[in-house]
Amino acid sequence: MFSRSHQVTVSGGNFLAVEGDYNLSVRVEKRRGIDILFEGIAQGALHNSGERFDAPKCHPNTRTALLQKIMDWIQNDDPSSPKFMWIYGPAGSGKSAIAQSIAELCYEYGFLLGTFFFSRSAAGRNDDKRLAATIAYQIGQSFTEAMPIIEKSVERNPALLFLNLEAQLKGLIIEPLSMTALHAHPRPRLIIIDGLDECRDHSAQTAIIRTFTQLITVHKLPFRILFASRTEYHIREAFNDKIFDTSLCRIALDNSLWRADDDIREFLISRFQKIRDTHQMKSYLPQVWPQPEVIDKLVVKSSGQFIYASTAIKYVEAHGYHPTNRLDTVLGLRSIENGTPFAELDDLYRHILSTVEDYSLVSRILGYLLLAENTSNSPSFLDGFFSFQKGTTYLALSNLHAIINLPDDKGDITISHASFGDFLFDPSRSGIYFLDVGFVHTDLAVCCFQNIAETDWRTNIYRHSVGALITHCSRARVTIKLVECLSIFDVALWTEFAATINFTLFLPRYCALLSNLGAQKLLKRHIEKGAVETGLCYIVLGGKRPLAVCSTLVDERLDLPESYFLDSITIWHCYWLWQNHDCINFLRQFFYNVDRAGEYAMSDDSHLCVALYLLGKFPSKFLEPSFHSTSLDFPMFVPMDVLAALLDAPLSNELFSRVSSILCELDFCNAEWKPKAQNLLTDYLKRCKDDPSFWVSMSVLS
Repeated sequence: MFSRSHQVTVSGGNFLAVEGDYNLSVRVEKRRGIDILFEGIAQGALHNSGERFDAPKCHPNTRTALLQKIMDWIQNDDPSSPKFMWIYGPAGSGKSAIAQSIAELCYEYGFLLGTFFFSRSAAGRNDDKRLAATIAYQIGQSFTEAMPIIEKSVERNPALLFLNLEAQLKGLIIEPLSMTALHAHPRPRLIIIDGLDECRDHSAQTAIIRTFTQLITVHKLPFRILFASRTEYHIREAFNDKIFDTSLCRIALDNSLWRADDDIREFLISRFQKIRDTHQMKSYLPQVWPQPEVIDKLVVKSSGQFIYASTAIKYVEAHGYHPTNRLDTVLGLRSIENGTPFAELDDLYRHILSTVEDYSLVSRILGYLLLAENTSNSPSFLDGFFSFQKGTTYLALSNLHAIINLPDDKGDITISHASFGDFLFDPSRSGIYFLDVGFVHTDLAVCCFQNIAETDWRTNIYRHSVGALITHCSRARVTIKLVECLSIFDVALWTEFAATINFTLFLPRYCALLSNLGAQKLLKRHIEKGAVETGLCYIVLGGKRPLAVCSTLVDERLDLPESYFLDSITIWHCYWLWQNHDCINFLRQFFYNVDRAGEYAMSDDSHLCVALYLLGKFPSKFLEPSFHSTSLDFPMFVPMDVLAALLDAPLSNELFSRVSSILCELDFCNAEWKPKAQNLLTDYLKRCKDDPSFWVSMSVLS
């Protein structure tokens, strides 16, 4: 036994030497099917599991109409009624709370067959591996005659729980139930699958819809299935299958349809009352707290989604803190001292954005949606605004249905959560997803410049770019690209479009922008470029009124040595310019300051050359038979205001002669403004006649 051993010491013990072959047989006890099945379920997916303790559910007296509609569907005995229901909405809209409330009601009434609450952050509930076993286990609990059959299936093939979903459903549910008198049970049986979008594999999500649908459509099991999820593209496409044409009841958690704002208000009022009644600081709370307008603000911020209101309340009601201070933090009236008010909401936003493949692209689109203030936000419009390839916007946002309503190409994109912008614009909350407001405006301003230069002026993109340019420029961070755009921008590009924009608001704001940026050279360049190259409109500010000369009035270019160009604008814009005192003051400050305007500085004598030219053309326009005082270019106020401005010019022999001639021509005019025009012209002649020096100059010429 110890042959060839060295230095062996044995103290006590018994030894058995065996010669020849020896077979050892160990008996392994066969595992019960219920034990195997139980190991394969996701306990946390049950509606009453300890893992989901205090699971969200509808607050009392909220969602009442919606819950009743669902319960009516469950109890509908009509064989032709839909067997499937899909509840869908954006993140935080209360889908899981509704599913939980329905599960509890159905459990109480004996209608519930099984539930599975998916959760992306919970192991065992973030994929489909335990789904079939979990539902089968609950079926066995409801139908005691089915459980032995399910157990035998697992005992015969313990690997059943590791097969694909279709095979599991067949072995664990379809075949066992086909051997029972399931149809003898009169009560409706409901399966709830919540958070389908939180199952991490898209193909698994669509497979769940397909295979569970077949339980009823193919295998004729007397069930009803309620799905709840976000409106992800692949899920929408799965439910758009023709098999659901008549068998699916869809419920969109739409604020306007289900009056979610009213329910959120009820929730907030009730929870704030609870804080006043039970919080450790209740004795220190104001008698009326919070004010109704604060409730209103929280409702608006919620955007019909309960998650914002719920997160805010949880933060405010936390013990160990003063509720009024915590509420002020939520409202942004107080800096954050302890904790983050919207940690749960921020985690949700970060997770959603983490699914984006190209965030640099998506961030530009999000910046536009949050800051552009445009009424047209369709995918096709954004493609054009950013010069994207067609379809880029739609594709880029396709994974963001949880927070964005993404319609077809023509509908407008909307953000479901009003608080999403607060998150993105706060670096402490959004981290790598932070959007710098200044740089967003810079990006949008550059796009506006490019669109004005390259886009047809009749398009909505051009119109929006024109209207939004100054707003974005004034709020932008100055970059090399922005300065380049400012320097090469040609105001004259607006000539054809001037009649349909609020040009008189744009121009002084644009010039003021250049001044505020310290870009005096750019400001002078634009004035010079217009004076030399375009010469279509001249504005001279003198006396109490501006003098306006427009190409639409004279129909030809002015060729004057000293002209003061701003842009080609219609008389209509001149009229509104005169009413805009801020505009007038800005222009006067520039043009009447030699240091600022340089060679383009003005004086009151600047009226004369322009007045002489215009009065040489003016009367014929209004004496033509085809002239209508209601036309866009010549509204009724034109003759009076233009004449009044022209006749502020200095005394002149030439002007005196021209005015005298006009008075004669007016004898043949029957316009309603004729009497006032005659008075204005006569006043100028009288001013000349009353000035002795004028008559001296006249006598010298004669």
